[in-house]
Amino acid sequence: MAQLARKAQSDSGWIAFCAVFRGATDSDSLSVIDDWCRNYYRYREESEEIVRSPQFMLADYQTQGFIEGDCDDIATFITAVLKSIGIPARFFAMQSMKDGQFDHVFAEGFSGVWVPIDPTVEAGTRYTVYSQLIEYV
Repeated sequence: MAQLARKAQSDSGWIAFCAVFRGATDSDSLSVIDDWCRNYYRYREESEEIVRSPQFMLADYQTQGFIEGDCDDIATFITAVLKSIGIPARFFAMQSMKDGQFDHVFAEGFSGVWVPIDPTVEAGTRYTVYSQLIEYV
């Protein structure tokens, strides 16, 4: 996922798209990204894992007017946007049940503190985390 997010930064179409997310401050940009995703992202269950790169999702947005995927797809999209506009980004993978598997991942951007951006859940959701993995982009 981190490799896909980094790779998007070399795509000129991706860079042009990300310009709309630049704000006066990092925290403003995080809010703009979260709002945009909540308006244009559609969660899609996957019985088989399909990898959607940020560029693939951007092409969907340009043709369909929305992006879709599961939690790892949107987390990759968001971290790619964050990195492209100069905001530190990471993936937060979590285990939500004791003795369970890692079952969710979301993006976080840094603006003094790590701020989750996860349009797969209601804004302000508090997570129950039994175990976590962090990967910086």
